Amino acid sequence: MNRTRLNTKVLIKVIGVLLIILAIMMLSNVLIEKTIATLSTSKKQLPIYCVDTDEKKVAISFDAAWADVIYRHKQR
Repeated sequence: MNRTRLNTKVLIKVIGVLLIILAIMMLSNVLIEKTIATLSTSKKQLPIYCVDTDEKKVAISFDAAWADVIYRHKQR
């Protein structure tokens, strides 16, 4: 009888410790995800590719940098 009570107390303590570990893991996971989301936000300004407008206008741009990269790789 005394041994059964001892095993029950040990089992309750083990379950308590496991629940605390689980809670810590869940909390750390939330904090890590928030940190990753904060670090991954880009402050770099990106160009505007499309704008809805009723005015009839045309804009032309040229990206000449890609040719330079291809040219440099061919000469090696």
